[in-house]
Amino acid sequence: MEETIKTKRGNVKYEHNGFLYVFHKFNKDGDIKFWRCEFCNTNDFNCKGRIHTDLQGNVLRQVGEHNCPSGAENIGKQRVITTLKKRAVATMEPPVVLRAQILENVATPILAQVPNKQAIKKIIKRARKQADAPLALPLNLTELHIPQNYQIYMRTEEDGEQFLLADSGVYNEGGREQRILVFGRESYGLWSREMKEVFADGTFSIAPGLFSQIYVILSRRRNWVFPVLYCLLSDKSQATYERMWTLITNMWPNFEPTSISLDYEAAAINSIRVFFPVCEIRGCLYHLTHNLKRKLAEEGLTQRYRADADFSVLCRMITAVAFLPIQDISNALPVKNLQKKLGVTGRLMHAS
Repeated sequence: MEETIKTKRGNVKYEHNGFLYVFHKFNKDGDIKFWRCEFCNTNDFNCKGRIHTDLQGNVLRQVGEHNCPSGAENIGKQRVITTLKKRAVATMEPPVVLRAQILENVATPILAQVPNKQAIKKIIKRARKQADAPLALPLNLTELHIPQNYQIYMRTEEDGEQFLLADSGVYNEGGREQRILVFGRESYGLWSREMKEVFADGTFSIAPGLFSQIYVILSRRRNWVFPVLYCLLSDKSQATYERMWTLITNMWPNFEPTSISLDYEAAAINSIRVFFPVCEIRGCLYHLTHNLKRKLAEEGLTQRYRADADFSVLCRMITAVAFLPIQDISNALPVKNLQKKLGVTGRLMHAS
């Protein structure tokens, strides 16, 4: 039984004596399969050809006469199209390459039946689109398998590059399975030496299941800032960040930033000090302001901040210090005097 030819819906066609049949139903006992000619419901032919097979695919009986134009060329054409769809899903080769490889040894009579270049391009695009449905979430990191088409970044329909750049594999740390995946355009590695001014931040709300966060790394290039890497991390420990930097520096040996701007997470900061000891660590103003407001809420001062203009200005002086030269900070911020004016404990001064 030939199983290489399939319908548009992916069901198997049965080839017998130069004709193709599609499955119709089982008999009432469930041990015989009834097949109808593939042209049974077409307006032009409504072919009455039928066959019965056992469950192993052996023909038991042929019913009715065919009035359809089936033949070796039609079967060969459909086998080519089925192969084309399988290759389209299994690889990310451009349509022109797929077509050339699959048609290389096809007989001339069959070539005459094969769709033209534009039609084949649409067939490939449609097959890949249908196969690109979201994958079921695996139960654990060991079962997580990333298909080839998810590992490629497609610039155009015919031009792609590697997108999954590093995979730590599953390892055990802290009594649980962990894994790190690093995504990014492979071509960005060509200018990794230029990635001197770097920005990093993690987000938790959009992290896929089985992972704790997506850690994004951006870099300035001339007048623009580009996201260059997306790292899926299982937690936010210093050990995990150090593993992440290990993967990145292994794949991009020339990646040596002179400054990294990030939030005030101690684990991330300490990991940078380990891997890039001469790199300048810069705090993020947004996170500084956010931390101050969070501390105000923890101290029960939010209402006072909103209602008392003088108190609000004094609080904002804390974040305004970020704009001063380092050598001027000690003169501009007499901590004890500011605490006295605020009328709060020193905890507010350490909001970050």
